[in-house]
Amino acid sequence: GGNLTINSNMGLGTSTFIMNGTGTWSGAGAIANNLTFNSAGTITISGTVKYNTGTLLYTAGTMIVTSSTLNITGTATLNTSGMAWNNITTTNAQTLTNSSLLTANGNFTTNNNSTVLNGSNINVGGNMLFGGTTAGTATIVLNGTGTLSSNQNFQIQININTAGTITFSGTLYHDTGKLTYISGTVNTGTSIYIINGYTTSLDTSGSSLPNCGVINNNGINFYTVLTNNCTINQVSNLTVINKLVIPTSSAINGGTVYINGSYQTSASYILGTSTLVLQGTGTIDNGNSSNADTDINFTINTTGKYTFTTGRFNFKLMTFTYISGTVDASRCDLFLTNTPTLFGMKNIAFRSVNISGGDTVTMDSFFQGSPSVWT
Repeated sequence: GGNLTINSNMGLGTSTFIMNGTGTWSGAGAIANNLTFNSAGTITISGTVKYNTGTLLYTAGTMIVTSSTLNITGTATLNTSGMAWNNITTTNAQTLTNSSLLTANGNFTTNNNSTVLNGSNINVGGNMLFGGTTAGTATIVLNGTGTLSSNQNFQIQININTAGTITFSGTLYHDTGKLTYISGTVNTGTSIYIINGYTTSLDTSGSSLPNCGVINNNGINFYTVLTNNCTINQVSNLTVINKLVIPTSSAINGGTVYINGSYQTSASYILGTSTLVLQGTGTIDNGNSSNADTDINFTINTTGKYTFTTGRFNFKLMTFTYISGTVDASRCDLFLTNTPTLFGMKNIAFRSVNISGGDTVTMDSFFQGSPSVWT
């Protein structure tokens, strides 16, 4: 009925601690027993408290968590949907299972070891930091105002559903899971969003407007996106303000990718059912590689200018469309293979156009000017 003070790490077998009165949980040690809050009074969480192993259960009581942090240091089960924590951190490699909704009105941080978050949703009202590799079946719901950042890869579903503002910070490493925008303002600043080596789903409702910026009240406009040997399945549009970078072979399926800046690839291929629409001002960089193929629908529709900056651009199989804008391809050789379809090419003058023997190219018009070489 009073205080629970843990000064050093402890575990007392299968015993259950029940805080059933008015008191304070405090101390630098971790408790490795079942702990239940079932009080008609007030329970205060003081400073940083550590919970290691067992089931942490809330059933009744007034909880005061101001300025406190719950640090999960082992494999634990939490069933605390009737209350909200302030900050939550995880330390050491462990699995946290939520039997019901877990709420952190402050910040949620996974530290520098592998963390698995399973079970019900985790609502985060402040900052979300993936300090270590984080995976699991739970869904992180960002429902306040704060930053999203990562030091290592996250492999978990994230929903943005807020009346506040979520700011992307630094470089974000997204392996697998789904990123979904539902509501709120998202500011991607100058962040880099890296999608690594897995199949990832995006439902980010990016803006189709050519002059949009990194702040979006109705979706997510990424600043820079880098795909690394992955497959992206889109439910809605993907918008990139600065640059889409594809260093290793990747696929993008569904929706439209709106690029307001530059496109860069050195991958063996970029393919999929999506369409890349270049609608701003920037560069098109193929790395001058004979092996870097753009095998995805590709459209230039801008009031700005695009410049092919490398000496070679490889396109095959899909549809390459010019609609509007200034295009400088004077230093670039176009290589067409397989069965591509081209529209509006009378508006682009490549240095040369090369068609592989035996392949079929369908065009609605010839290229502008007189390329120096047709092969």
